[in-house]
Amino acid sequence: MKSGSIRIAVGRIRLDLPGAASLKEKRKVVKPLVQRLRDRFGVSAAEVGHQDVWHSAVVAVAAVGSDASELDSLMHDVMRFATRNADAVVVDFGVEVLSVGELHVRAPAEREEATPDVEVIEQMWLGEDKG
Repeated sequence: MKSGSIRIAVGRIRLDLPGAASLKEKRKVVKPLVQRLRDRFGVSAAEVGHQDVWHSAVVAVAAVGSDASELDSLMHDVMRFATRNADAVVVDFGVEVLSVGELHVRAPAEREEATPDVEVIEQMWLGEDKG
């Protein structure tokens, strides 16, 4: 693989929370797990499914790197950690490592020309037309 290649690892963890009798109780389990995954592994993590269901949750985890095998190993470590440390039952998990091709890059001069003036941005944002 070329130097500078981009890999994205995505993991999905499906949780069963049989003891949760409310969304508040569910949050007490899911939020700390998501934060521990972020802190321990340096990944992005968020609850992405079943947000309105008390007894289940879907948590997504993502990481970016250049080596597919390292990312795959990282995601499996995340899954093992979740299985051992969640106050819930991990009913399913999946991992996929994606490759990103060449990204479109503009020359520095083009970027400068394409960057609007701060006043123009403020006017657009505030809905003011001083023209």
